[in-house]
Amino acid sequence: MENKFFSLIKPYLSYIDSGKLYKQPFRILYQAIAILMLLFPLAVLFQLLNTGFFKHATGGMIFGAILIWLVLAAAGCLSFQLWWNRAAQLKQTSTEGDDFVATPVLSNLIQTFGEWLGSYIAAVGFAVTLLALIFTNGNTGFIPGMGKGLGWLGLLLFPIYGFITVVLFRWFAEAMRALVAIANNTRK
Repeated sequence: MENKFFSLIKPYLSYIDSGKLYKQPFRILYQAIAILMLLFPLAVLFQLLNTGFFKHATGGMIFGAILIWLVLAAAGCLSFQLWWNRAAQLKQTSTEGDDFVATPVLSNLIQTFGEWLGSYIAAVGFAVTLLALIFTNGNTGFIPGMGKGLGWLGLLLFPIYGFITVVLFRWFAEAMRALVAIANNTRK
């Protein structure tokens, strides 16, 4: 006969072993990040309004700032969708009976972060560089890390940097999942 005192913790241990302990908080984290992605462009707009930028800027600067804000808003909407969709996919990171349930969740976080970061670098970097080139006659010196004449190269480099970021994060996440799959299959 099993001692009732020592079996009180079984439901909690079962909850941990099932992976729900990891999946539910990560899903909430993903959804919180998704909401922050929507709020970021609004925070930028609020900051522009708060600093009096529109009172002191020229018409061209205001137009450029609005276009850059639209790029940030579009990137925020796409980022929201990426994080929200990946939150829904967390349920599929492991199956019932797997011994390794935390690693796939962490792997999914690494993959999602890399997809977001790489996409953001590629899209926002390209769009802001293009707008800067158009509205500053090729002088992109106000963009950190870009001097005169380097701006046109940014149109090529930002998408490449973004692609490399996505690939490297995805590779690392898949390597983690491969080790888990091997370990779970070896046990069976």
